Amino acid sequence: MTKTLKQRVLHSGMWVIANYGMQQGLRFVSNLILTRLLFPEAFGLVGIVQVIMLGINLLSDLGISTSIIQHKKGEDEEFLNTAWTLQVVRGVFLFLVAVAVSHPFAEFYHQPMLAQLLPVVALSMLIQSFRSTKMDVANRTLNMKRNILIDMCAYVLGVVTTILVAWKYHSVWALVVGGVLNSIISTWASHYMLPGHTNRFAWHHASFLDIFHLGKWFFLSSMLTFFSGEGSRLIVGKLLDVRTLGFYTLATMLVSIFWQMISQLVSNILLPAYSEIIRQQPERLHAVLTKTRLYMVLPGYMVAIIMALFGQEIVDLLYDERYREAGKMLMILAMGSFPGIINGSYLGVLTAKGLLKSSTLLQAVTIVLQIILMYIGHLYYGNLGVVASFAAATWFLIIPYAVIYHKAGCWQPRMDIPLLSGALMFVLYRASVLFS
Repeated sequence: MTKTLKQRVLHSGMWVIANYGMQQGLRFVSNLILTRLLFPEAFGLVGIVQVIMLGINLLSDLGISTSIIQHKKGEDEEFLNTAWTLQVVRGVFLFLVAVAVSHPFAEFYHQPMLAQLLPVVALSMLIQSFRSTKMDVANRTLNMKRNILIDMCAYVLGVVTTILVAWKYHSVWALVVGGVLNSIISTWASHYMLPGHTNRFAWHHASFLDIFHLGKWFFLSSMLTFFSGEGSRLIVGKLLDVRTLGFYTLATMLVSIFWQMISQLVSNILLPAYSEIIRQQPERLHAVLTKTRLYMVLPGYMVAIIMALFGQEIVDLLYDERYREAGKMLMILAMGSFPGIINGSYLGVLTAKGLLKSSTLLQAVTIVLQIILMYIGHLYYGNLGVVASFAAATWFLIIPYAVIYHKAGCWQPRMDIPLLSGALMFVLYRASVLFS
């Protein structure tokens, strides 16, 4: 019996949420353990490495997985083989780039360890480039169970390895080796534990052109996404010392826990669902968007309010005295997350509509604003000014996001305006107490 779109969304959504809950639970427990086995500087170093690798990854993003999900030929053998070949070539290229920039970044941040850490972390990216397109086809058809089971097993083994190495050696390398093992396991399983077409190296020119047509916009959009999001941490890493960056990394991890789950749902569930609705029943999009956004915004607001009120208490409860400075950062970042929650609840819609140019424009505006405000904050208020300026930037982005979504025909002011107004009053009150 063929399942309806709603049934597939609910079934796959439950698996995605279960996987995210398991991973976050393990990440939370392992983070508590690792902060007692390692020093804040270790997390600062790995935070820089992760941002550099994410940047290298996004700065060459061709949207291959999204092409498989969206394209009408996304399950054809020629299309999949061409996509896999491009994916592997890109992985080799990224590995070589990471090795080449390792020493320059080590000198730029005055951290010699970066020259050793970057090539090893890049090895994970190279291994993942060989991942089978069977996982993308399963995502396209919203049959996520086996994908999730593979992710779960690989993540658990990676975390256990990380903790054991940290316990044995008390070294920053513990935060790296687990990721490499994760990549090896998930890549192997994608080929041998999933049904479907076996990938081989091939080249179909028409398929390449179809992928490239979407990929050129993904390339620019991903590049700007990096600089407007994680890329800001590179700027923060230059403005702050590595110890303070460790506190900032910890605070951003805590404040983004809920939204990371939403991002998983968007990429794995909502993007395929929105795309199918737009192809088959576009008149249903508004009603579906309203429901899905409410499911994202309301719990997101609850998490943000709790962290804005009790961020210091949360950090004091979970971590030892060395990490106390992360508490105030957590509260500040939480106060800046409300507009991000509203804007983020639209994720997937512009891509499903094929409006990547609009998404790209938003990212460009975000980058300029964040860079300007962070440097001003650092100039006048030091370390805490950098964090506060980054949080404040999201509030200045409300209008450009509303304009773009309105032009796309999906802005929902009846929901957004009251929620943003209430959040603004709360933030003004909380900020007056926090900085009095």
